Amino acid sequence: MHYFYVVSALLVQEGHKSKTHDGTQQIFGREYVRTGVIPRAYGKAYSQLFRLRQAGDYGDLEDVTMEDLSRIRPEIEELIELVKQLITSND
Repeated sequence: MHYFYVVSALLVQEGHKSKTHDGTQQIFGREYVRTGVIPRAYGKAYSQLFRLRQAGDYGDLEDVTMEDLSRIRPEIEELIELVKQLITSND
């Protein structure tokens, strides 16, 4: 779940605040994906991962498979690296 914290760190650094995972997802989409700072493919993967997290936490855990996670893992790993670069370039 460190993806959430990496994205949260970027938002905090830029002065955005959210108290919920959902709020973080919305701000991230509005401020970074829609503006083209983050490629749409990464935003889509982040949204898919968020939905899987929601299903795992609040739904039927059997609905989340390793195959689901494996499909989006490359994009999530690339997203994390890009966000880390954005954070360090703004220091």
